[in-house]
Amino acid sequence: MHLSPIVALILCAPVFGCVDPAVRLGHAALGRGAYPTAIEAFDDVRNRQGASPSVDAALASAHRRQLLIDAKAGKCDAAAAHLASAETLSPVVLADHHALLRCRDVHGGDDATRVAELDALLAAGDTRAHIYHALMRLHMQAGRDTEALALLTPLEERFALTATDRRELAEALVRMGAEARALQQLNRLKADDPMNPVLRLRIAGLLEKTGAHVEASRVFETLAIDYPKNPVIFLQMAQFYGRIGRSQAATAAQIRANELRGIVPVNRELRPLRKSRR
Repeated sequence: MHLSPIVALILCAPVFGCVDPAVRLGHAALGRGAYPTAIEAFDDVRNRQGASPSVDAALASAHRRQLLIDAKAGKCDAAAAHLASAETLSPVVLADHHALLRCRDVHGGDDATRVAELDALLAAGDTRAHIYHALMRLHMQAGRDTEALALLTPLEERFALTATDRRELAEALVRMGAEARALQQLNRLKADDPMNPVLRLRIAGLLEKTGAHVEASRVFETLAIDYPKNPVIFLQMAQFYGRIGRSQAATAAQIRANELRGIVPVNRELRPLRKSRR
């Protein structure tokens, strides 16, 4: 006797102890790697019968396996959709997020999406340094200084900041008016590169900005000793002393800068003699 599909489904209700044909179809599709077919079959079961632990687990598995296929093929948005579907059905699996992140790293994607996915990884418990670092770089590139600086502490705890990171974070701190914190970052850089004149000039500038004129003067004096033939240092020293009212020191520094640049001062009191008309 041939049963209609509706009757077959009725007879295969749990009370009759029969497996729903769509469930059998879904598992068979899973077994042969036909994940879209499995997803369609298990979705059909859920739509008709509601959620159940066994069907939900099988459907999540189908989504996760298709996610990996799409991520490997560079279909990052499709992979992200499967990830979202899987996580509505079962707990977070970090490997899924890693697969999606690798896809974005290789094939790109808009920054807002990448930030959201990195945030999701952190929320899921992946607190490795490179996750924080990638997130910080994205915030810095977008000018989101506050968000970038929020990641400074965990990155410092993991010894994961590069010299470029510290320089850029210092500038972000200056933009936010946190010169003291910026000086901390620059002094950390100076500890690794103590003779860097550009870095030391930047430190002197920040010390001046915070009103630490004595400390700034010391920086300029040591720079003058370490680089006695660098006119840029003496020019900036002259400008600094001029701004804080040390006119004699400013003049001396300016004269030294001019000497190094080959500029000979003109004595305006000595005028060339005019030829006699006789």
